[in-house]
Amino acid sequence: MKTNKKSILIVEDDPEINRIYQDVLGDRYDLTITDTAKKAMNQMNKKTFDLMILDIILPVESGEQFYERIKDMKKFKNLKVLVVTVLGNGCEFFRNIYSSARCLPKPFEIKELVKTIQSMIS
Repeated sequence: MKTNKKSILIVEDDPEINRIYQDVLGDRYDLTITDTAKKAMNQMNKKTFDLMILDIILPVESGEQFYERIKDMKKFKNLKVLVVTVLGNGCEFFRNIYSSARCLPKPFEIKELVKTIQSMIS
C-alpha cells in the first residue's frame, strides 16, 4: 500500500534514541532506521528520503565523514539533513561548515525535534 507519509532515514547507533524516534515519529512519518553510514548508503540507493537524521558519532564512518561524502552527490542534492550530536560545540561547528544542514544538540527536547522536522519537510 502506497503511503503519503514523508520518509525519514535515521542514522543512529544508540538503540534507546532509536526507540524515542520510533515512538515520537513513527505514526507521522515513514521511518527507516540504520546504525551505520554504510547501511544508510545502502538504503539511500534503494529509496528516496525526504529527510535524514544523522548522528555524528557512529561506528566506522562518522556522521560528519558520511555527510561530507554525500553532500555533493547529485542524486542526494534534495535530501534535507538534520544532524544530532552530543559534542558540546558540535552544532556550531557543523553549521559553520555545512550551512545546508540543520543541527540539534543531544539530549534534545522532543518538541524541538518535532518542530525542526516539520519546518524542514512540511
